[in-house]
Parts: sequence; structure tokens; C-alpha cells
Amino acid sequence: PRAQQEFPSLEEKPQFPGASAEFAERLEFIQPNVISGIPVYRVMDRQGHIVNPGEDPQLPKELVLKLYKTMTLLNTMDRILYESQRQVGDKKGVLGGGDPKTGRGGWVLGCAGAACPPVPVPAAARGPGYGLLSIRVDGNDVFAVYNATKEARRRAVAENQPFLIEAMTYRIGHHSTSDDSSAYRSVDEVNYWDKQDHPISRLRHYMLGRGWWDEEQEKGWRKSSRKKVMEAFEQAERKPKPSPQHLFSDV
Repeated sequence: PRAQQEFPSLEEKPQFPGASAEFAERLEFIQPNVISGIPVYRVMDRQGHIVNPGEDPQLPKELVLKLYKTMTLLNTMDRILYESQRQVGDKKGVLGGGDPKTGRGGWVLGCAGAACPPVPVPAAARGPGYGLLSIRVDGNDVFAVYNATKEARRRAVAENQPFLIEAMTYRIGHHSTSDDSSAYRSVDEVNYWDKQDHPISRLRHYMLGRGWWDEEQEKGWRKSSRKKVMEAFEQAERKPKPSPQHLFSDV
């Protein structure tokens, strides 16, 4: 009789394309609560202290100040726009915002396409299921986001493969002006993120610790940033209204 063919040990492992796993002879469903989560990369703690000096990007003072002023300027604009929605009047403003993009078909297709090399596509989400190199970072840590984005970009170009960055953060405001988030989260929860783990306050603590910023500068900049936003709004209001045809030129 013909001898049974011997297969190498490699054949005893799953050979499904894109899968890296082992066979299991025991029926067991995966429980998400017993699997260790993806670690969150950070550079600063909540008080703006560098946790690991080796991860400090050593950004110059001018760039850090620019980052801080950009963050606070956008925050000021957001607050003013939200307050304007609460004023009585017949003129309304509409802003297009972001909702969970990963639930949309375009996101799935993008990941699937990025998983087919060579397509360098850095994006903000998790991607191990697509075979993409991924990292989860503290989105409230501007230096962690900077380091991860810089390295992902460098390697995407050098290695010609995709990288995914998931920036963990928290939405302090309501989802929209018609939303009352107190229906599904507590005031204490929101206050924690607003007062103790805010990306702006974390960067401000960092600058204060290095003598790059002080309370007088903070007060002056807050007043100046609000003035800048209001002046920009006034300039925009003086511009002629766009043609109604533009309603059909967007998404």
C-alpha cells in the first residue's frame, strides 16, 4: 500500500490568507472582557509632565505656543458658535460635523483597500482585523499624537504600507445643539474630562512648567482669541450670500 504522505509542521497551522492564529481543539467563544485591551501610548501625564524623557519630541517653544494657540482658538470658536445657536432670531447657521465614520461603508472599503499593499494610508482607527499596523494613542496628549503621526507617516513612505492611528479622546460638548447628553451621561463624568483631562489644560501645564507661559499671558490670549473669532465672523457676515446652486455641489 502507498505510504501516507507526511506534511511539515507548518501545515498544522491555519493557512487562511491574512490570518495569524493557531488551531484550537476546544470549543470556546471569545469573551471581550477577558482579553487585555490595546495599550494607549502617551508622552505626558494629566499634569503635563513627561512620563518617559526618551519619548519627548523636544519641540521648540515657538511650535508648542503655536499648537496651543491653535487649540484654544478653535475651542473659543466652538463655544461661540454653540452659544449663537441658543440665541433667538430668524438667522440660523449649519455646520457639518463628524459622526462615527467607522460604521460607514467607505471606511470598510478604505481599510480593505489599504490592506492590499502597496497603499500607504495613515488613518485614525483600529486595523488589526485588516492586517494593518496600528497604534492606539492618547488623543488628549498632543505630543503622543505628534509622535505617532510623524512615525506613521515616515514608515508609510519608507515601507510603502498602511498604518492606522486610533486617537482616544472624549466629546465634552453635546453631540449636536438638539442633543441633551445629560440623558446618557452624568455631569461628574463630563466635568472630569473638562477639568482634569483636557488636552488644552494638559499642554498649558507643560508650558507653565517650562516657564513658557503664565496666567497673565493666558488671560490676555483668551481675550484676544475671542476678539479674533468675532472679527472673523463679522467679515464673513459681510460677504455676499452664495448661490443656491451650491446646495448641489457638495456631498
